[in-house]
Amino acid sequence: MKTSSSEALPNNASTFCVSADDGHDVDAALFAAPEPVAVVVIAPATGVRKEVYFSFASFLQKNGITALVFDYVGIGLTATVANQTRTVSEWIKLDLNAVLTRTLERFPGSPVILLGHSLGGQLIGLLPIARRLAGIVLVAVGVGNWRTMHAPRKYWYGIATQLLIPFSIRVFGSLPRWVGWRGEQLPPSAALEWSRWCGSPEYVFSFLGEKDLQTIATLSVPTLELLFSDDPIATPSAADVLLKYYEQLPVERRRICARTTDTGGIGHNGFFSRRSRALWPDTLTWIESQAGGER
Repeated sequence: MKTSSSEALPNNASTFCVSADDGHDVDAALFAAPEPVAVVVIAPATGVRKEVYFSFASFLQKNGITALVFDYVGIGLTATVANQTRTVSEWIKLDLNAVLTRTLERFPGSPVILLGHSLGGQLIGLLPIARRLAGIVLVAVGVGNWRTMHAPRKYWYGIATQLLIPFSIRVFGSLPRWVGWRGEQLPPSAALEWSRWCGSPEYVFSFLGEKDLQTIATLSVPTLELLFSDDPIATPSAADVLLKYYEQLPVERRRICARTTDTGGIGHNGFFSRRSRALWPDTLTWIESQAGGER
């Protein structure tokens, strides 16, 4: 691991780069707890920088769990010209795989749990190393096809992913704000691949070969799924489509009604905001139980 710099890194974290198998550096931040009960790797959503997860990572750290957060190559500090050929598939098969591999190597005596947000949890089954995880937490994870989303958001999402995003990438080489994209700029190859996936009712699973589908179907790791009533993207329907491919995954499914919380709304990304911190202890308890360290 090589040290690196990061923007707005809190004093309770350190940062380093993990080298993926193709030589690209994955920028990561480590929130180390002394004698941790477990290590949680937080895998980001599409176009979401690691800084979004710092508050939740600090919460885990304060409760005796080491947390590691990273940016996919081409996002954040690695958004360089050299990294603009990255695809979404490579974010999982190269970047996430490298982070999990190095984490298991660095913390050989600690249970390692993946917490995947949206994209970060969709394709964990592709990675053989996932069999070594002590648990998986899926936060707002489902397929990204517009048909499974809530109206009226789904209609704009369909127009954006199937028309505006491919058009803007091919004409401008980037995603202008007028297409409705509010995340970080995506590498053009990643944006176009993601757009293709979003056009299929089965999302990415329409594009996977039989071997990959079988690998996903045989993953069996204790899993907690969190969905939120005001999330227009990761709806129960979207989660159902995804989980039917994870045939052997033991999943505890929790539906959180945003109206019964004091968060002011959760949506697709709000779980990681400080305003949702009242929701965090239940997830912490589940993580501790999988690590054998419930207090």
